[in-house]
Amino acid sequence: MITRVKRDFRVVTLSVLLFCSGSPSVYAQGSINLPDFGDSSGRLITPEEERKFGKRFYEFINEKATLNKDLEVHEYIESLGQHLVKGSDLSQAPFHFFVVMDPAINAFAGPGGYIGINAGLILKSNREGELASVMAHEIAHVTQRHLYRAYEASKQLSVPATMATIASLLLGFVSPELAQAALIATQAGNIQYQINFTRDNEQEADRVGMQILSQSEYDPRNMVAFFETLQNASRLYGSGPPEFLRTHPLTTSRIADAAARAEKFPRYNEKDNLTYELIKTKLELVEQEDKPRQSSVVVDSDAHNTGLTGVQSLAEQYKQALIYSKTDQSRQALSLLRTLVQQHPEQLLFTTALASAEVQAGNITKAVSIWKKAYQSAPLRLSILMPYVQALLDNQQTAEARELLQHAIWNGARLPALYKALAQAYYKQNQKAQAHRYLGEYHHLRGELEEAVTQLRLAAKTAQDNFYMTEIVAEQLKQIRKEIKGRKEES
Repeated sequence: MITRVKRDFRVVTLSVLLFCSGSPSVYAQGSINLPDFGDSSGRLITPEEERKFGKRFYEFINEKATLNKDLEVHEYIESLGQHLVKGSDLSQAPFHFFVVMDPAINAFAGPGGYIGINAGLILKSNREGELASVMAHEIAHVTQRHLYRAYEASKQLSVPATMATIASLLLGFVSPELAQAALIATQAGNIQYQINFTRDNEQEADRVGMQILSQSEYDPRNMVAFFETLQNASRLYGSGPPEFLRTHPLTTSRIADAAARAEKFPRYNEKDNLTYELIKTKLELVEQEDKPRQSSVVVDSDAHNTGLTGVQSLAEQYKQALIYSKTDQSRQALSLLRTLVQQHPEQLLFTTALASAEVQAGNITKAVSIWKKAYQSAPLRLSILMPYVQALLDNQQTAEARELLQHAIWNGARLPALYKALAQAYYKQNQKAQAHRYLGEYHHLRGELEEAVTQLRLAAKTAQDNFYMTEIVAEQLKQIRKEIKGRKEES
């Protein structure tokens, strides 16, 4: 379900560098309003400090907001983001992209290259190029290091640690009451400067974002099109939010300026992207999970093709198949998905949906066969590996599942669920020390340090006769205890 963020995460900021519609759904109803983190000079924070800051930033967001857990959605947004990063000035810098399950039209950038995109924004976009324009805009905020420039400006205006207070609140270092007090105390004298400063940042992010789009072979006019979409949507909400909250205003002049600038770039003949449409379909169904009457309705196969493009028609068929699966109509789901896979064997989202439907129908052996073929064509896709491994475990093929998981980890995969599944595989083989060890690493990756220590202690106790294992676990415990100490010092 796409939900609003938890109440204590509703922060009003004065110099938030966001890309959103400015509608009441973003401001008045408590959506995430986060600042960008960047440094104009590189003097205020070292790369290592920024990496640690980014890690804590993401852990805090993960705790306070509802993030997407669908690996197919994650891989799509990460792939699109990394493609755009290659067209930026920081193509070698680490960036991390994730989807927040919030219906508000919003996106934000944080320290360490962490960029969040709300599900509502993805659903509001009309084509992949429009979504790419938002992401390019946020990447530009990072590459131009806007938050630190705003922070430096606030220092020049004697605004006592405004941005530091906001960042501390987002990272959980201070109470919401203290942060609100700091904001109220500083806003009266300097709000107009901060708004003007943010407007400059927004125009710069538009300019740099268009360059990123063009270098990534997306038409920069997509940014203008999405601006107009957001402007039209904001009119539905009347007068909108108070002026002091519009720190990233979407004005007529800004749209006109962007339109004039976009005309200086070459046009690209962008084809409709089927994967983009299918990802939107998955998010639409999540949004409808709290509307059982809607989610159980299946559109007539002849009716839903009217007025749709080829990829949109395929997306409608995919949606219908997923609805069949959600409503336990396995026979209909399998029939439709088998046809889609036969017609489009290259589209792995069809293949994975078919394998999942086979599992739901109790055809585990068939599902394993489908997963295996998909894995062989895309061995780096964790969205294929994870359900494939689970099917192997359910089919009592534990050794094969364990081998695949270890191979992924040895090749650098750091998804927490990999370690949890590997712990499950070891437990099935009665290797409890290894099970506790990998469960400890699962908690470690999730930032759950005390739970990680508990599991690693159990691993050490169970592996008393295995010198090699006890040494590995001892080193892991040493590292985690160091992290725990560092967190206490920060607080």
